[in-house]
Amino acid sequence: MGLKLKLEVKNAFLGSHQAPEVVAAAANVDATAVAVDVSACCRSVVAAIEHQSSGHTVTASRIAYRFFTKYTGPHPEANIFYFAFDSYSDMHPLRFKMYDESRYAPATATRLANLKPGEVAVGSRVYRHESRPYTRDEVDAWGLHTEIDARRVFSGSPGKTRLYQLMFDEMTRLSAEQTGLRGPRTMVFDGIGSYDDPNGVVTVELNGKDRGFPPKLTAAPRKGKHGEADQKLANFFATMASKGEGAVWYTIDGDAIGQCVCLGLRPRIVFSKNQVVDPAKLPQGASTALALLSDGGDYNDSFVYAGIYSETLLGAEPAADLVKLQPDGTVTIDTTRLFRFLGTEPGTQRRKRTVFSVEGEPPAKFYRTQAKAREAAEAHGGVAVKKSGATGHMVVQSIGDLVRSVVYWLHAGTANSSDFGMMDGLYTSLAGSLGDLGREVTAETLRGMNLDPLHIKPT
Repeated sequence: MGLKLKLEVKNAFLGSHQAPEVVAAAANVDATAVAVDVSACCRSVVAAIEHQSSGHTVTASRIAYRFFTKYTGPHPEANIFYFAFDSYSDMHPLRFKMYDESRYAPATATRLANLKPGEVAVGSRVYRHESRPYTRDEVDAWGLHTEIDARRVFSGSPGKTRLYQLMFDEMTRLSAEQTGLRGPRTMVFDGIGSYDDPNGVVTVELNGKDRGFPPKLTAAPRKGKHGEADQKLANFFATMASKGEGAVWYTIDGDAIGQCVCLGLRPRIVFSKNQVVDPAKLPQGASTALALLSDGGDYNDSFVYAGIYSETLLGAEPAADLVKLQPDGTVTIDTTRLFRFLGTEPGTQRRKRTVFSVEGEPPAKFYRTQAKAREAAEAHGGVAVKKSGATGHMVVQSIGDLVRSVVYWLHAGTANSSDFGMMDGLYTSLAGSLGDLGREVTAETLRGMNLDPLHIKPT
């Protein structure tokens, strides 16, 4: 999930700005507000239960209790907790494109016909038998205390969504039963339902006293249309007057760093093993977000093939406002400064890379290895494979994907990050900027471009 930065590059960048620290325990991080990406953090909680029990049998009840206590226990001083789940019906099309093309890409016919011992095919994907996904009929029979196999829960949507709904219900109950608090506390559970689900968000308000003062429970639709839990959390902080200062954001997803610098958010981000990052200490703005993503992210591929590296861009002078989201949804791109930023000359020269394309495929399509290109060529009937440097067609596609990823993050600061469109006009506009798209394009080429700003209207 998230950023595809090499660990050493990420650590060097964060360390150069004194942004990270490792604390002995989460209780060492003071917080007036706590926000948790449930969908990102759930697997680690389940893994801890498996390790403790030396087996793979779990129940939704045990997961919910362990999850709830893990994230509420260390912060008795917090007066608001926000637990966000992924809402699949509100996901942006980008998410489903990524599922189809990379994370859950279908196996080839050859692969499906040649299963290894212990493997099974479910639909168009291959799984180990012990990790095969649960079916809809199986999960419909689950209750809070049903014993389930942790290895299978996260292999498919039916298992995940059923588990998350059971956790949502149980954690709501657990929150309502809290007693002996130091003061008032508000618990917000933003569930898996769509944004217009009247019971999509449940809020539990406690006055901090004993059971003689019952909690107040309310249910309402989500105020914004956001599908991914991390976009919900970014919106939660963006709508705070303090932008999350004094709060913590629990996740395992490096995207949180990029979302914070994009939107000027100020919560401390707590990753696994109590690694804490203070994004307020980092260079702010879209250029830093672009730099973080240039080695690849969930929704864009690495730029390394074109000689553009996150390591280089993270060491460059930040360039503010390269990409801006206007109130009417228009995306404004300072194209000249964007290209010059992406074309930043590296401090250390790197070897030139080659890519491979297949005859008859779209000109922006390329492969990083000859073996993959030959495999694709065989699927097309044995057509020719061409070796070249990065062309304008390829670079335009990559720049478009990169900008679109940052625009997606920027939309977390609005009421809607789910249906602003795929920004198809962005690619056409960029293509017109580069001229001859068949020629080889390098970082040096981008440094020399002088172009008019682009204004991409929402669709």
